[in-house]
Amino acid sequence: MTLINNEKESEYPECATSRIQRAAFRDIDEQAAQLAGHDQVYLQLSRGRFHGRFLTVELGCGATLYIEETNQSLVQYGCVPVGQVSFMFLLGDADWCRFQGGDFTPSDLAVMPALSTFSVRCPADTSFCVVTVDNGVLGDSSWLDPRLTGAFRLQSRQLSTMVGALRLIVRTSLSILEGIDDPVRYALTRERLRQSLLSTIGLALSAHASHASQAASAVPGLLAGADDLIRENLREIDVSKLCRILGVPRRTLDSTFQRELGIGPSGYIKALRLNQIRREISRASPSATIADIAASWGLWHPSHFTQSYASMFGERPSETRLGAAVPQDQSPFSATAISGNYTGPPK
Repeated sequence: MTLINNEKESEYPECATSRIQRAAFRDIDEQAAQLAGHDQVYLQLSRGRFHGRFLTVELGCGATLYIEETNQSLVQYGCVPVGQVSFMFLLGDADWCRFQGGDFTPSDLAVMPALSTFSVRCPADTSFCVVTVDNGVLGDSSWLDPRLTGAFRLQSRQLSTMVGALRLIVRTSLSILEGIDDPVRYALTRERLRQSLLSTIGLALSAHASHASQAASAVPGLLAGADDLIRENLREIDVSKLCRILGVPRRTLDSTFQRELGIGPSGYIKALRLNQIRREISRASPSATIADIAASWGLWHPSHFTQSYASMFGERPSETRLGAAVPQDQSPFSATAISGNYTGPPK
């Protein structure tokens, strides 16, 4: 299998001017938008002020590298743009997350075809890398069954070595790129990074193509169904209604949510409502009161709402509206940007 379109390897003009882009974020929605075209929505599950970092490298010739870190536990939803394939792997040797409802470890590679939807539940301080590739760059895409539209995970002992190689390529190459000032040398080095990444991904896909159709259907039904019902009926849903509609005992639903998300269904519903309230406060006109916004989501008692909000996001609702922020030197993510010499998330 060839993942590199050799006809495009010599196209350096745009490559010579694009550099590594870094950004730090306190707004969770701004960070979610950084994975271009994937229509991501992030939901914060853990308590505290959000801080995140994002790195983007335009590799040229239809490929882009993204690296992301956040300090909070999140659920992430998204959809891959038409005409692209995305690949995801964890950067930290001790990192873990839940991908499509299943365990996702440093030995795994996620494959997300065009228009596939995906969900990721990551604990605090998780670091991961996403490589997006235009379909036109794929010299041989026979590994991807055209009937397969879902995102899936590749996993095996052999793949562990390949994913470890991907992490090493990213760490080493970004460290080298960081120290290059000459545009032509930078473009050549970055082209080697692109070829190394795509060649290694191609080897992984070739070795495990037979598993793709089996792995695509691994999303657990109960959690997926419950999550869909919650997000579609967020204003009025409660755990009793959820159990009644799904036809499952409360204990079964509780254990499923705790196992998959690390939070019970009632806590999950409350967290999603608080996330939505935060978005509405940030975007509402001055005439809309915070109390009215909270009440529209069923949080009627002002003091209880303010306490829950501050506990969840590390700031009062009024601070969100005013755009108040902790000084950058107090953020554990702002002391240094994501560097090419990456060694894992800050502790």
